[in-house]
Formats: sequence, structure tokens, C-alpha cells
Amino acid sequence: MAANHESPDERKVAVLMLPLPAQGHLIPLLHFSRIISSYDIPVHFVGTPTHNRQTKLRAHGWEPFTVSNLHFHEFPIPPSFDVPPPPNPNAPTKEPIYALLKELSRTSKSVIVIDDDLMFWVIQDVPSITNAESYCFHSVSAFSMYCFEHMFAGQPVLFNGEPVKDLPPIDSLLPQELHPFLAQQESSRKCNYGNLYNNCRTITERKTPNKCLEWLDKKPQNSVIFVSFGTTTSLSDEEVKEIAIGLERRGQKEIFFVGEEARKAQIPEGFEERIEGRGIIVRDWAPQLEILEHPSTGGFMSHCGWNSCIESIKMGEGSKNNLSISTSQNSDMNHA
Repeated sequence: MAANHESPDERKVAVLMLPLPAQGHLIPLLHFSRIISSYDIPVHFVGTPTHNRQTKLRAHGWEPFTVSNLHFHEFPIPPSFDVPPPPNPNAPTKEPIYALLKELSRTSKSVIVIDDDLMFWVIQDVPSITNAESYCFHSVSAFSMYCFEHMFAGQPVLFNGEPVKDLPPIDSLLPQELHPFLAQQESSRKCNYGNLYNNCRTITERKTPNKCLEWLDKKPQNSVIFVSFGTTTSLSDEEVKEIAIGLERRGQKEIFFVGEEARKAQIPEGFEERIEGRGIIVRDWAPQLEILEHPSTGGFMSHCGWNSCIESIKMGEGSKNNLSISTSQNSDMNHA
């Protein structure tokens, strides 16, 4: 019953965005703020007057002040920002961020703090606010953070189980003068519900190659038929066999067979051996978007679910390949 008397604002989630005042940190969090605000979630972006002005001017492709639920708060920078003074034991809170957090906590059901990994010292009071939780934003990728942490600890950086060679010394990446500041931030970490990383799919894929895409890289353009009937479509063993036989008899130069059916059903005896070198069967997960976008993919045999249709049209258009789509969902599969 009490919930019926709450105002709309009191039932909303509010986000407090707290970046480090440096362009490599400000811009990513401003763009992240725009994404969050697009879900009708109010975002409160904290910065100094100078840095907020610079950030708005450098927001590429959009005007931050046109987003109605993106609010900028301008606070003065501490007198000694490079190395913050030790906390005052007589000061119960860290103003003015604490005052803003308390205000948001009174008017919102939940307050989410997204703080830069170099701003822990500023948000030490989050645990004292019952409806607030904080998430740490890293302006670099997860792999970079892994490298930093291991190098700081004097441990080898491993990739695929092997030590990474020729890494620059940590002091050349982070000056010695910065170490006390980093140590103080780390000692101020009192709560952290999760980590966010500034990354992109291209970087991630280069570190984790996929065998499907590696196989496609070696094939001629528009030569592969991608066969997948989704994760929920149920085909009988007989239907799967007919699809495989139809593809084989068609004489397709390359056959690419993937999906739940390939894992659950019985592939015709000797089928994998007969298509070796010109085809591949993948029984686990495959990156459908990347496969459809790949220039070697020329056809998509699908159950024609809406997601698959939209993805094939979009990816085929983007890659400029000659992607054709076909489907067959009945038992007459021998013309596949």
C-alpha cells in the first residue's frame, strides 16, 4: 500500500556518473551516460565547470544538452588533486558528492554510482547509503587491467597459458609519481558491485579467435552455405540427415553446418569425412552475426526466425556479399 503513495521519481533508478577529469575518461563516460539515459533513466554527470564544458564540446555527433534526463553537476576541483590529502578523521562524509548522493537516495528507489577506477577516494561514503551501489569503470580493456595488476604485483602476464614477451616496464606506462595516488585509490575501495570496461568487439575478437571465423577466412567469397535452425527449433534425426544428404548431393563447394541439431542428432555416417576440406560441422555455439557478415558466406539456410531474417539482411548488406536466404521446415528435406 505504501508504494501507491510514492511519486514517479521515487520509484526510479538514478545514476551518478563520476569520471576522472581527463579526456580519455570523460568522453567514454559521457557516451555511456547517453546510452543509459536513452532508457529513460536520469543520469547525473559530475565534473568541474571547465571539464564539463570541454566534455560537452567534444561529444562527437550529438549535443549533450539536448538530452532532457542528462544532468550536469559542477563541483570545484580539490586543491591538490594529484595526491589527495589524507581523509580528515573528524569529517563523517566526503562533501559535496555525499550531499548529492543523499539527495538522490531520497528521491529515487535506487542510486547506481558508476565511478572511475581512479576516483575511489571520492565515493567512500557509498556503503553508508542503504539504497546505493557502485560499479567501477575502467577506461581501458579487461586485458589491459589484467596486465597492469600482474605487472604491479611482479607476476608474469599470461596469454593462452604462455608468458607475454616484450612488455614495456610498468614505470614507463605509469610514472612513479602516480603510484602514491593509485595506492590511495585502492585503499579507499570499500565496495564494488562490478567492473565495466571501455572496449570494443574488434579488440576482443583479436584476443579470442573463433574457429568458425578462422575457417571462413580461408574460403573464397560467397562460397559457403551457412546452415542453422536456431536454438529452439526441434528437428528430428531423419530431417537432419536429409538436410545433410541434400547439401552433399548439391555439390556445394563449401558446406557450413552448425547448430543445436548438429549436436543432438545423428549425422549420416561418413558425412564429416566426405566433406573434410570443403566443409565444417560446429556442434557448439557459433557467432552468427560475424558469420553472416563474413564475405565468404554466400547463403543462409535457416528456420527464418525474425532475428535471423533481420540479422542476415543487415549483415549481408553491410558486408556487400551476395547473401541469399532459404528455409525448409517440413519433412521433405531432400531438396535442400
